[in-house]
Amino acid sequence: MVNYSWFYNHRYLLILIFLGIIFFILYSWLYIGVEPMFNWPDETANYHFTKSFAENSVLKIYEPLGSLADGVVRPRSITYNNGYIQPGSFLGIILIFGLIAKIFGTGIIVFLTPLFSAIGVIFFYLLVRKLFSDQIAFFSSLLMYILPPYWYYASHGLLHNNLFLSLLIMGLFFLINSLTRESETKKFDWQYIIAGLFIGLSLIVRTSETIWVGLIILILLIAYRSRIKLQNAINFIATLAVIIVPILYLNRKLYGSVTSFAYSAQAEDASSLEFFSQTAIYKLKQLLFPFGFDWQSIIATYRDYLIQMFPWISILLVIGLFWYLRRYTFSLIKKIFPQFLLIDHISKNEKVYLLIYSALSIWLIIYYGSFIFNEHAIQTDAPIFGTSYMRYWLPIYVFGLPLAVNFLTKFISLFKNKIIGRVLSLSIIFVIIVLSIFKVVLDPYQGLIVTKKYINNNITMKNEVMSLTENNAIIITWANDKVFFPERKVIANLPINQDQATRILTNLTQEVPLYFFYSPFDKNSPQYLDQFQASHLTLEPIKNFDNNEILYKVY
Repeated sequence: MVNYSWFYNHRYLLILIFLGIIFFILYSWLYIGVEPMFNWPDETANYHFTKSFAENSVLKIYEPLGSLADGVVRPRSITYNNGYIQPGSFLGIILIFGLIAKIFGTGIIVFLTPLFSAIGVIFFYLLVRKLFSDQIAFFSSLLMYILPPYWYYASHGLLHNNLFLSLLIMGLFFLINSLTRESETKKFDWQYIIAGLFIGLSLIVRTSETIWVGLIILILLIAYRSRIKLQNAINFIATLAVIIVPILYLNRKLYGSVTSFAYSAQAEDASSLEFFSQTAIYKLKQLLFPFGFDWQSIIATYRDYLIQMFPWISILLVIGLFWYLRRYTFSLIKKIFPQFLLIDHISKNEKVYLLIYSALSIWLIIYYGSFIFNEHAIQTDAPIFGTSYMRYWLPIYVFGLPLAVNFLTKFISLFKNKIIGRVLSLSIIFVIIVLSIFKVVLDPYQGLIVTKKYINNNITMKNEVMSLTENNAIIITWANDKVFFPERKVIANLPINQDQATRILTNLTQEVPLYFFYSPFDKNSPQYLDQFQASHLTLEPIKNFDNNEILYKVY
């Protein structure tokens, strides 16, 4: 006999699982029916090393021309060290996806971020349900599926951000599920081990987020300290260590220091105590404020990318946050003057969530808001959809959803006529969904339709260039390094020093076929043209492409 009550009690979860299947397909749309081609150099590098790790279990690849060319034979987001090219970013996504690809084949790599993103929404529902109501958890998760930055980066399968956030949400669910259980705390709770596993995996995917993730964990452990058994705390920390320590070892092997990554590795002489102290202070400053501290930049980026970019969502986020801050402030006053105020009760779980959200939001806004990212060739003064602020501030968008939905439900409950309230709530949700879909799919610069067209054009262009160049050729290009690599070796950054550039170019023309791909959208193309001329090299046009892009033979 079918237990219909079970289906009714789990209706929200079942609906989200069904939608998860649909959104997994939507998130995968860029990769369906085409060969792997990416819109970001980070993606190209991550895919290359993930595939290499899955097939050959290596994280660095020998480059025979490295010493001859001072290590510049490589695309962006890849570094050179002692004859080898190696990842230029965090290793976690390469190791996790590489291990999965060892089992299921490399064809699955581009679909793993869409898959983890869909699973992340399910766990977000389970997490929010523990702290708020079932209804708030459901509608928050529904909005998460179509949240423009989440959808956008779920569709870019080799960027770190959605994988990091999904793994973190999974770990936080198991940790909070144990901390907030109504039954007596177990001496041994396996959920602490699972929590340590997923949080540890999230940190090896984006180790730069360790400080605020650690702050979240600290707040949780303090808030629920009476419910934590020593054995469970040890199990949680030990599991974290099992995941993180091997990454520190790999950092040491690849970049020379356990605390260094590709973009921060540097040779240092720590022979003196004075130098060590200066270095320690400098490293602490770099750890806390790697982009400096600029109030004007923080305010401008907050306005552009947290308010103006998605106003139909961000306004609700801001109002929802202040609504909760107001309730929390009044609850504190009520403890002092209980006879004066009668307000809605705010639970301990809600207070903890509010504190966590406020802390991570302040940290991320200051941490990333002080830096100006110039990543796109798009000439516009308006905020650009798809810029790095969106992915770095993704936790602010996502974890703010329950606050926004809670405010929306409170606002709608003010209407005494339930029919009007329901119509209004459905209308608001419908508007949010439509505007979000239009933004992520139809944005004229970075929307998924434009991106799909761009990728298809790049595949066609790449195939033409492959047919016109030798297998051992090197192509000098900055903007299109992600298009031609790894089928052809590329140089994305020639040294600015002309004597060094001349020596490198002369050496390479004597060893391999050398090409230059000129693009008017490439910020380095004018510099390279000047350097070719100063090096007394000849450029022979091979083929003109659309948008005035030209492939030259260099000799």
